[in-house]
Amino acid sequence: AAELTLIVPDLFDTDIVSIAVQRQPDTRIHCVRADGTVAILTYEPQEELLAWSTWSTNGSVERAMTLPGEQEDHVYYHINRTINGSTKRFLERWAMEEESLGDTGLSYLVDAAKAYTDTGRSATITGFQHLAGAEVVIWADDTGQTNAGKDLSPDVSGVQTTYTVGSGGASDTGEITLSEAVHHAVVGLAYGADYKSTKMDFGAEGGTGLTQKKRIPQLGLIIYKTHNNGLFLGSDTGNLDPMPRVNDEGAVVDADTIFAAYDEVAVPFPGDWDEDSRVHIRAKSPRPATVLAL
Repeated sequence: AAELTLIVPDLFDTDIVSIAVQRQPDTRIHCVRADGTVAILTYEPQEELLAWSTWSTNGSVERAMTLPGEQEDHVYYHINRTINGSTKRFLERWAMEEESLGDTGLSYLVDAAKAYTDTGRSATITGFQHLAGAEVVIWADDTGQTNAGKDLSPDVSGVQTTYTVGSGGASDTGEITLSEAVHHAVVGLAYGADYKSTKMDFGAEGGTGLTQKKRIPQLGLIIYKTHNNGLFLGSDTGNLDPMPRVNDEGAVVDADTIFAAYDEVAVPFPGDWDEDSRVHIRAKSPRPATVLAL
């Protein structure tokens, strides 16, 4: 027996109300907490991997459950949401990695997601009554690239573009009007994925590095299948800049390019002089992003 919560004992000051164990593609233990959030343990002893993360949404998770699958287990959350002032309970399935890693054409990187396919192309899409009145973000197919997706919810002056799902009583069709015609689209609630590094331990010439004032001047990224606008970096969550723009031998890279691999030279980082110097990263749905190393 091993104490798996040793590194995060405060994570369970709140009671656990439901537990589900996932085995494929990794062993993950989903622990639903009484506050409606989920603590997830990724656990692979042979790889000496033990990592806790927390999962939350604009609603409360009440139960978690899993069903076995061939390549990946199916993970379900029972979620209590308030949509347009009404309480609704949804049974939502986690997207599998093959549906959300990089550009799959229909990337399910949103909460309460639902897909839409038109017989041709249309700027008016329907069928989203479950989110009537809600603000949503959208990933669609890109007419400028073959078999590629496009973020229809880009950041404009630091604010992400959203769409309001129509609500019209008994005749409601869950309609959304877009800025361009699409054939495929995935619609859902936006979320952010945040990472905060541990306290940096360098600059030890003056003693223990942990307590010395220091600054991170440069940062190098190694990323995989990541959207051109998929990551925001900074020294704190209130001061985040987009990941460095990359030119292709002088040509401007398409805003919706998804880098299969990215291993560029370190770039200037807006670090402050502080004894608690850290790196913050945020990914925004519906854009795919996978960070391998910093």
